[in-house]
Amino acid sequence: MASLRELGSNFASEIDHRRIAFFMSLISHLVTPSISLENLHSLESVSHNKPMIWAVSHTSDVDMLIAFSALASERKKLNIATYATNIRDIAQAPWFLLMGLDNFHPISRSEKRTGNPALNPNEWLAMAKKMTSGYDMMIAAHKPSQGGILPLRAGIGSVILAQLTGLPIVPVSVVLSSQENLANKSILKALAALGNIIMLDLPSSQVIIGEPITLSERLSALQMKDFLVNIASGSQNPDTDYALTLIRTQAELVMLDLQKHLPRKMHPNQSLDI
Repeated sequence: MASLRELGSNFASEIDHRRIAFFMSLISHLVTPSISLENLHSLESVSHNKPMIWAVSHTSDVDMLIAFSALASERKKLNIATYATNIRDIAQAPWFLLMGLDNFHPISRSEKRTGNPALNPNEWLAMAKKMTSGYDMMIAAHKPSQGGILPLRAGIGSVILAQLTGLPIVPVSVVLSSQENLANKSILKALAALGNIIMLDLPSSQVIIGEPITLSERLSALQMKDFLVNIASGSQNPDTDYALTLIRTQAELVMLDLQKHLPRKMHPNQSLDI
């Protein structure tokens, strides 16, 4: 029988989820009033009782918003990892505080001149810790695209989380009937202020679940910690190079799944440069 503490914790989690789900759904339906969730049967190969990493396409500024709204009824403990600058932008809106700051996890936005990502180890370890306590994490599968076209290089965030936790990655493709108005990066500020949004020509949207990806090769906890620290400090050695190559190769699998479900006009013009 569950203790009073456990019951209280579960109740608090349920209230927290309902709060963010309500506001995310409200805002997403102002952007796209018709949202369909498709291919949910793909999840039959993984345990629904364990957390998942949702790697979402980022061909418009509202992909994550729409995906969260579509999945909120299926997943009751769903958090979002996003650029720290995004959180600062939308945190200016009074309703943001009502969504619960703990539901959002900041990612430092920078890249070293070597082309390697500049990762903050504390941010990624904190997200992994949250996931081990039973929460899903939603994260962009790649950097924001230009003009609605997938970039050549996959993002590695979902794979870092999978390496740290051993949990499956689920690619999620968001397809809008029209991106003409939503590819504009000023949409974040429009969402924050909820101003002029109803003047847009609102598209319908599809949220398509891809095949879950379980990593066939995992680094040890110590190797991952060393990798994050070395990348953050700019240190390079054979172990770090191997880890980065492995992670980027695994991230390619996520991008390939997105390409299966996104229209061909959104595919990169060249093969993926991982």
